[in-house]
Amino acid sequence: MLNQLDGSLAQLQVDTKQLHQRLQRLTENKSCQQNAQCKILAVGHRPCGGPEQYLVYSSQTTDEKLLAITSERYKKLKQEQQQRLGLRSTCQIMPQPVAACQQQQCALLP
Repeated sequence: MLNQLDGSLAQLQVDTKQLHQRLQRLTENKSCQQNAQCKILAVGHRPCGGPEQYLVYSSQTTDEKLLAITSERYKKLKQEQQQRLGLRSTCQIMPQPVAACQQQQCALLP
């Protein structure tokens, strides 16, 4: 039974890594013409609540529907992984950053 649990947990870790890589690929082309095309996506889940990170992307070059589906699946797998491992995190709130179109690329503002 323990090996079965370890195997499914290992698969869960592989799946979350692959989904995170897919999120990176979906958002890698950040080309933009105006600020309104630059969006922020809350990604993943922290054990204490809230996202683990934010990704900036361009609505001009990103399939937003596929991105939303991938992001939701990733969040659910991260929650399951954290529950099964009994993970905890700091409970500080990560403020959502602001994105803008700078030199025709979406970027996070400092």
